[in-house]
Amino acid sequence: MNHVERRQHKFQGRGPRQGRDMRLCIVTRERVNRFDLWRVVRIATGARAPDEPAAIIAIEQGNGRSVYIKRDVELIRKAQKRNVFSKALRVNVDSSVYDELVRLTELWSARQPNGTSQ
Repeated sequence: MNHVERRQHKFQGRGPRQGRDMRLCIVTRERVNRFDLWRVVRIATGARAPDEPAAIIAIEQGNGRSVYIKRDVELIRKAQKRNVFSKALRVNVDSSVYDELVRLTELWSARQPNGTSQ
């Protein structure tokens, strides 16, 4: 098998974007479509003063170090108990971030057909 045949064999049956939208849930370690996950981002502020925060935590927007979690209230509470966002983002994460994720998840699941999350 030459290099052209190997390349064709490697990409056989795959669409141009298949697999690119998969992300790893930080709690379950499952590869899930990114549209079924929340993205939590640490945005560096570049602050030098001790009274200014070193980073801002955002949900679903911004550039920076990020983690993904499934849109499930139980998993968000499990992440809060294990403190996984603080460990992965390397910054202290407030409980208000987890509360906001729970609120967003409840709103999101209410908008889904039959009121269920995927």
